[in-house]
Amino acid sequence: GVTDQAGGWAGVTLTGPGAARAPGRLVAVDVRLAAFPVGGVVRTGLNHMSAVILRTGEDAFEIRVFRSMARTCWHELAEVLRHLGARAPLSA
Repeated sequence: GVTDQAGGWAGVTLTGPGAARAPGRLVAVDVRLAAFPVGGVVRTGLNHMSAVILRTGEDAFEIRVFRSMARTCWHELAEVLRHLGARAPLSA
């Protein structure tokens, strides 16, 4: 028999300048535009989770993880974004 597993995934969208910096800190693949072009997709580890990463635009990604790991994925991304934001230069 066949079982529909499509509902077993949760997704997060990252957009904006420098969007590659956050997943780039959490995965072992190069997600910069030169190495991972728009339309690219890879299944990889995101820290300790299995993830599918889609490059949907120059500054846009979709990250999919198992639904049971959605909160953990959100937390990991939020921590990286907080850390990167603390390191960003202040605007004049």
